[in-house]
Amino acid sequence: MPVRTPVPQFPIPPSEYDEKYFAEIIRSFSVFLEQYRNPETRLQVYDNSGSVIVEAQINTTSGKTEVTLTNTPTVTAFTDVDHLLIDDGNIVKKITPNDLGTRTLLATTTISDDSSIAFTTLSSTYNTYVIEFEEIKTETDGVYLTAYVGTSGSADTGSNYAQSLTARGFNGSAFLFARNVALTGSNWFINTSDTSADLGTGTGENFSGSMSIFSANSTSSYKLMTGMTANYGDTPHIAYNVLCGAYKSTSAINYFRLQASADNLASGKVKLYGIK
Repeated sequence: MPVRTPVPQFPIPPSEYDEKYFAEIIRSFSVFLEQYRNPETRLQVYDNSGSVIVEAQINTTSGKTEVTLTNTPTVTAFTDVDHLLIDDGNIVKKITPNDLGTRTLLATTTISDDSSIAFTTLSSTYNTYVIEFEEIKTETDGVYLTAYVGTSGSADTGSNYAQSLTARGFNGSAFLFARNVALTGSNWFINTSDTSADLGTGTGENFSGSMSIFSANSTSSYKLMTGMTANYGDTPHIAYNVLCGAYKSTSAINYFRLQASADNLASGKVKLYGIK
């Protein structure tokens, strides 16, 4: 009976492919070969016309576990890829994009002196959402950012937010440590409200990071949130925030909002991704 070789795990495809993504596939494949060392194992990526656009195979002549990219990536969009084929000499495993999971960019908002930004495109299509924050700057020193979700097309500002946030940093002379915790809060803190690690408006100061919301469509579970954000800010200091939270509702959410604790958001970008 043939020995069944486990199928390697690959990164989630982005909405657009580039050489960096295929390099990550090859790296993952190299790790797989290093573990199982089957010289007959090969990997191929096919386009919709049936042509091989990426191929990798163990180098049997060198006696080493080496993977060579034998075709130059030519695809530019997710829809150009039909499937991956894993063949170890015994079993051929076809993996479609749906097997790998997809991350789709749904919306991008460029901040320009806004009191808040909101996404209203959350729907039943995706159960997990990722929100990315890029170079966000505020109009006022000493503020922090908060996030809201909602189930009826607007923000829930009630007491349905649970959170455990830990912030650590350094201000040049001392280490910083702060926490924001609550079981009945009115929002989620995206960075700590502690004045030792809040946001600033000085040259180069900004805030970036990401957060994920899970079970967005569930009608039986609370919506859990995790994330990691960082800022170089007021004082000055460098700090990071580890986010963990729950939205205590069993209704599907369809709304997300970000705002500062005071005054407006000055600039930056916020992106919303859906993951199947």
